[in-house]
Amino acid sequence: MKVSATLSLLCLLLFACDSGGGGSQEQSSGSDAGASPREGGAAISHPLPSQPLGRPDLQILAASVERYDQPPFTHQLSVTVANNGTALANGFDGGGSYTCPGGTVQKVGLDIVQGGYLQPGATFVYKTPFRYQCAGSPAFVTIHLTIDSSNDVAESSESNNTFSFQADMR
Repeated sequence: MKVSATLSLLCLLLFACDSGGGGSQEQSSGSDAGASPREGGAAISHPLPSQPLGRPDLQILAASVERYDQPPFTHQLSVTVANNGTALANGFDGGGSYTCPGGTVQKVGLDIVQGGYLQPGATFVYKTPFRYQCAGSPAFVTIHLTIDSSNDVAESSESNNTFSFQADMR
């Protein structure tokens, strides 16, 4: 009996179901007559959200580089990734590159994640050591990062998957 009452209440709250208690409905009177949650037995319709339902939305929130003197590595990259969507993000990858002072683009060793898994609303800090490979030691380089770089995850927004920042390489 308690389960039946609970299910009836859930049905009433979620779907505006008839309680089955004799088929009578309460009707509002006066100026609030149109404010009833049911009119003629039909449930209220709600506007659809502007973003697709049930999709992940990966975004890089922050990134940093620090010294990491454990040969053969010289630095460690830390990248904070969030899933701002409403569904699991599964199987994503991420990586980056930097440009040396002479113009050479380095991509080797900046793999952030392979086969990533992130629940909706969750954040995770991925860390990866790498070897800085430019001739000379400029004080700063610009690092460009991309999450879901292979577009393996159908996201609600693909426009927020990149992140660039200046890294101190001293």
